[in-house]
Amino acid sequence: MELPKAIKDALSKSSAEQKELFNYIYYELVKLGLEFHPDKPDFIMARHPINNINFIALRYGVSKGASIELRIDSLQTDILSVHKDTKEFSIVFKHWDRGKKPLWVIFRIEKKSDLGHPKIVIKKVMQKKPNWGRQIQSSRDIDYSQFLNTSADSLIYLREARNLFLEDTKKIRYPPIIHAAFCRMLAVEIISSIELLMKKWKNQSSTLRKMLKSDGNIEKKDKIVAAFKKVGVGVDDSVVEIYTATKILRNAIVHSEFGEEGAKYLIQNGFPTNLTKLNETHWDMMYEAFDKMMLYVSSVGINKR
Repeated sequence: MELPKAIKDALSKSSAEQKELFNYIYYELVKLGLEFHPDKPDFIMARHPINNINFIALRYGVSKGASIELRIDSLQTDILSVHKDTKEFSIVFKHWDRGKKPLWVIFRIEKKSDLGHPKIVIKKVMQKKPNWGRQIQSSRDIDYSQFLNTSADSLIYLREARNLFLEDTKKIRYPPIIHAAFCRMLAVEIISSIELLMKKWKNQSSTLRKMLKSDGNIEKKDKIVAAFKKVGVGVDDSVVEIYTATKILRNAIVHSEFGEEGAKYLIQNGFPTNLTKLNETHWDMMYEAFDKMMLYVSSVGINKR
């Protein structure tokens, strides 16, 4: 995991002992089954295994000596009373919580033994659904980075595997059906990548929210083109047509049906309705459209239009 810049800067100014303490805390928490991801500049966070809400925050700073804070959300008072002789910790309340149940508990950790009590608390919280778990993480809070990264990895490996196969065909004759297999895998992966990027930016862009609702609907293809152009992104209409055709292909591969209109649309845009007839030309068409669609979506999302 890539640490946030503020934490990396703080660690670069820390002593060997301070770095060792931070690394010890991080790896002890990972051993509990927590998966961390960067959040704000000076935090890394982990999600609850049941609710999928961020419930652990680890902060590191060096304003007046090294400072390590471990924040645990979703707590009830009885969970905290594991040790009566525990080091002092602070509790932060939310105004709307009439029962005054603590939502944030902050432990300050100065030595390895200070982690004992928080670890017990974390284990207890991980075993049950937190009281305020009705606020299950919304799509606004999802970190899409890991999904985009794994999707990008899949595309790289798929492309490299295909390149190796094409090299091999100089020595061995393979049946054309193998080209079709690569095309089917590509269709599924590139639509996933484009939709993930749309989801990543959709809360900052009403344009992308509308596009996600199109769901490969042929009648809405022109609306997608118009939506891009309305916010100043110049698009090639044929790219959106190939994207729509690829989405129809993906849906057929996943759900085992084209629909009459979908089949007609594929034929109009140079694709076969027999999935074993996909070839190198279709691979190139889909990949070129994919690259351009990712550029269009990024242009909308980054500029929050």
